[in-house]
Amino acid sequence: MTTLQNAAESAHSTSVQNDACAQKGSQVVQQTVQIIQDISRDLNEAAVSIDAVSKQSDIIGTIVQTIRGIADQTNLLALNAAIEAARAGEHGRGFAVVADEVRSLAARTSQATLEIVEVVRKNHDLSLSAVSSMQSSLSRTGLGVELANEAGEVILEIQQGSRHVVDAISQFNETLQLN
Repeated sequence: MTTLQNAAESAHSTSVQNDACAQKGSQVVQQTVQIIQDISRDLNEAAVSIDAVSKQSDIIGTIVQTIRGIADQTNLLALNAAIEAARAGEHGRGFAVVADEVRSLAARTSQATLEIVEVVRKNHDLSLSAVSSMQSSLSRTGLGVELANEAGEVILEIQQGSRHVVDAISQFNETLQLN
């Protein structure tokens, strides 16, 4: 075998290896694109779920307002009952104790509704922040998909070029072996 044939064989072998690497790179890029698209879909689903939680927080807020209104009315009824108990004098003393307990329960209920409102507000704020973060991540994953697709196209061009080189070197090598 001549030096020229050895060089042709070596170039052919290297070109075949480069083609295999380009094929593997193309597969890796395709897998990366698929994973990024899956992540994007998952983030979108999470954002929808968090938005649903935020809407549920709004509903809870409405329910809490209703409870607060009931507590306020109960407090007024307890006050009226205490006034009536005072008017009844000695006979209304037991009723006054009950009215005082009802007023105490109304006050505790009002305080609990304030605490619930604060927790719901914080959850709503956290939900908005999470949705914002998810949307930002969705934008970045979209960019990642675009870049991975571009990388895939470049690797495909490299692969095509590598195949042309393999074919050219194969023809050159065959020509050398015939001569």
